[in-house]
Parts: sequence; C-alpha cells; structure tokens
Amino acid sequence: MIEISDKKMLDWFDKKTMPGNRIAFYWSSTDRGWRIMEFKNNSNFIFTGDTIREAVFKAMRTEHDEFHGEHLFLNKVSDKEILDWLQEKLGNYTGKCMWRMSSLGTGWIFHETSRPDAVTNVRTAIKKAMKKEMLNLNSPNYRYKFIRRNNE
Repeated sequence: MIEISDKKMLDWFDKKTMPGNRIAFYWSSTDRGWRIMEFKNNSNFIFTGDTIREAVFKAMRTEHDEFHGEHLFLNKVSDKEILDWLQEKLGNYTGKCMWRMSSLGTGWIFHETSRPDAVTNVRTAIKKAMKKEMLNLNSPNYRYKFIRRNNE
C-alpha cells in the first residue's frame, strides 16, 4: 500500500467535512468504543472542533487531566500523537475500526466497530477509506452523490 503521512490522513478528514459542520469525538453511550463524526452545529457534544485535530486533542487533554490530576499545558499535539492515541484506545470494544458514511445521513463517522470490514489499525482504516474513495471517483453514481451532497 502507498505510504500516506499522518498529516495527509488527518487533512483528509477535514476535507470530507461539509461546510458549516463540525467534528465530535465521543465515547459510545452503549459502551461500544470511541466515535469521531461529522455533525451539524446544533448538536451537544463535549469534545468538538472545526477540525479532527481540535476535537481529539480536547478529549486527549481531558483524559490526561482526569488521570493525572493535573492540567495538560500543551497547546498542540502532533498528528502522529493523535493517531497513536486513537490506536491505544482500540480494544475496549472490538479492537477494530473503520471510516464510513453515516447510515443516518449526518456525514462521515470513524469508529470502533464489530462490522466485518473493520481493521485493527487506525491508519490502515483511514488508508482503506481513502483508497476506496479514489477507486470510486470515476464512478458516475459517486459523482452524482458528491455533487448532490455538496449542493444541498
């Protein structure tokens, strides 16, 4: 598989987010692992941001503060640290994750899951989604959905 930098992977999430939407990181209320998703501004999630980096960093900082009893004074973490942290969090539910479009039509979702096409590595899951998108770019059906989604 082609090497893709951590930066390009996280940039890809932000490019997939519809204008006006935000990104949320949260723990599943049904104890099925973590989820990162695109959402409309009227939702009430705790760890949110205009970018995936911002949303995940808020969750990382809060977890550190609660575990160590001290405030994490970092203003920024690297893309590698973000993806490594997500990788560490896999395993509480299935140890597998995937990126997909939400079945509710709210946008994309990246989450720990028991779905059969999920993988055990966050970077592999992102690369798999990016590759699938590249293979589908020339599909007339894909182009129609993309144009329709972006003009709604």
